[in-house]
Amino acid sequence: MRQVLSTGTLTPVLQRMTQAGLITRHRNPQDERSILLTLTPQGTATRIALNDLPDLLTAKGGLNQSEWAQLTQLMTKLMTNLTR
Repeated sequence: MRQVLSTGTLTPVLQRMTQAGLITRHRNPQDERSILLTLTPQGTATRIALNDLPDLLTAKGGLNQSEWAQLTQLMTKLMTNLTR
Protein backbone atom coordinates (compact mmCIF):
# COMPACT_ATOMS: atom_id res chain seq x y z
CA MET A 1 0.00 0.00 0.00
CA ARG A 2 1.41 3.36 -0.98
CA GLN A 3 1.56 5.93 1.79
CA VAL A 4 1.10 9.57 0.87
CA LEU A 5 2.80 12.06 3.15
CA SER A 6 2.84 15.81 2.82
CA THR A 7 6.08 17.69 2.14
CA GLY A 8 5.72 19.31 5.56
CA THR A 9 5.72 15.87 7.17
CA LEU A 10 8.39 14.25 5.06
CA THR A 11 11.00 17.03 4.86
CA PRO A 12 11.90 17.09 8.58
CA VAL A 13 12.14 13.29 8.64
CA LEU A 14 14.46 13.29 5.62
CA GLN A 15 16.57 16.06 7.16
CA ARG A 16 17.02 14.03 10.34
CA MET A 17 17.89 10.93 8.31
CA THR A 18 20.46 12.94 6.34
CA GLN A 19 21.98 14.39 9.52
CA ALA A 20 22.15 10.88 10.99
CA GLY A 21 24.07 9.71 7.93
CA LEU A 22 21.38 7.28 6.80
CA ILE A 23 20.59 8.82 3.39
CA THR A 24 21.97 11.22 0.83
CA ARG A 25 19.73 13.58 -1.12
CA HIS A 26 20.41 14.84 -4.64
CA ARG A 27 18.35 16.83 -7.12
CA ASN A 28 16.99 14.70 -9.93
CA PRO A 29 18.82 15.89 -13.07
CA GLN A 30 15.82 14.86 -15.19
CA ASP A 31 13.29 16.71 -13.02
CA GLU A 32 14.55 19.57 -10.82
CA ARG A 33 11.34 19.47 -8.79
CA SER A 34 12.20 16.09 -7.31
CA ILE A 35 14.89 14.75 -5.01
CA LEU A 36 16.60 11.38 -5.35
CA LEU A 37 17.27 9.55 -2.08
CA THR A 38 20.01 6.97 -1.63
CA LEU A 39 20.75 4.85 1.40
CA THR A 40 24.27 5.27 2.71
CA PRO A 41 26.19 2.22 3.93
CA GLN A 42 25.08 3.16 7.46
CA GLY A 43 21.48 3.43 6.24
CA THR A 44 21.70 0.02 4.61
CA ALA A 45 23.09 -1.51 7.82
CA THR A 46 20.25 0.09 9.80
CA ARG A 47 17.64 -1.24 7.37
CA ILE A 48 19.09 -4.74 7.66
CA ALA A 49 19.13 -4.50 11.46
CA LEU A 50 15.48 -3.42 11.46
CA ASN A 51 14.38 -6.39 9.34
CA ASP A 52 14.02 -8.39 12.57
CA LEU A 53 11.92 -5.72 14.28
CA PRO A 54 8.48 -7.27 13.57
CA ASP A 55 9.61 -10.63 15.01
CA LEU A 56 11.15 -8.91 18.02
CA LEU A 57 8.01 -6.88 18.66
CA THR A 58 5.84 -9.96 18.27
CA ALA A 59 7.96 -11.92 20.75
CA LYS A 60 8.42 -9.12 23.28
CA GLY A 61 4.88 -7.80 22.92
CA GLY A 62 3.26 -11.15 23.48
CA LEU A 63 1.33 -10.97 20.21
CA ASN A 64 0.70 -13.98 18.02
CA GLN A 65 0.79 -13.69 14.22
CA SER A 66 -2.95 -13.06 13.98
CA GLU A 67 -2.81 -10.30 16.58
CA TRP A 68 0.21 -8.76 14.86
CA ALA A 69 -1.67 -8.73 11.54
CA GLN A 70 -4.68 -7.12 13.21
CA LEU A 71 -2.48 -4.46 14.84
CA THR A 72 -0.81 -3.72 11.51
CA GLN A 73 -4.20 -3.38 9.81
CA LEU A 74 -5.49 -1.04 12.51
CA MET A 75 -2.33 1.10 12.45
CA THR A 76 -2.59 1.39 8.65
CA LYS A 77 -6.22 2.45 8.97
CA LEU A 78 -5.27 5.01 11.63
CA MET A 79 -2.48 6.48 9.50
CA THR A 80 -4.75 6.63 6.45
CA ASN A 81 -7.42 8.48 8.40
CA LEU A 82 -4.93 10.89 10.00
CA THR A 83 -3.39 11.87 6.66
CA ARG A 84 -6.66 12.68 4.89
